[in-house]
Amino acid sequence: MTGRRRPSELEGFLVGVEHRWAERLRVGRGDPRIARAVADARAAWAGARWAEAEARLTEADRLLDETAPEMALQPTRAGPVAHVPIGDPGVPPPEEEEPTANRILLVQRLLAVASAQGVRVDDLVPRMGDAWTAYRANDRTTARRIADAVHAALDDRYRPGAAPGAEP
Repeated sequence: MTGRRRPSELEGFLVGVEHRWAERLRVGRGDPRIARAVADARAAWAGARWAEAEARLTEADRLLDETAPEMALQPTRAGPVAHVPIGDPGVPPPEEEEPTANRILLVQRLLAVASAQGVRVDDLVPRMGDAWTAYRANDRTTARRIADAVHAALDDRYRPGAAPGAEP
């Protein structure tokens, strides 16, 4: 038993710190001091050395906080409004929160809905693959342009008299 946390609470703390560390490694922002603290905490946990595990987890958590760069808000025409970041500071947001990736995901979902409604979209789907390729090559402008063109083409297919096979 530790002075502050029960072993079950330490286990949750360990999982959380390991998750933050894994995310940091995923984006190539490793730090040997954090790696050492996390490994020592894991070993202390496995050996039921609760006080040592807590001390090393606290150290790793502190280092994760200290070494995380500040995330900059991207201004909009209305200014930053109600921005509530999730996840570890300094780790890029998940694709669902990055504006261009979010747009690509939205258009893909709209294509799925249109397909379920009987609208022919098989010629548009490969273009979304092109959008993802551009996005992953860090060409956000091209990715957004492709997604917008596919979205416009899809909108045209819902208009009366639209040519269902028109290429964006």
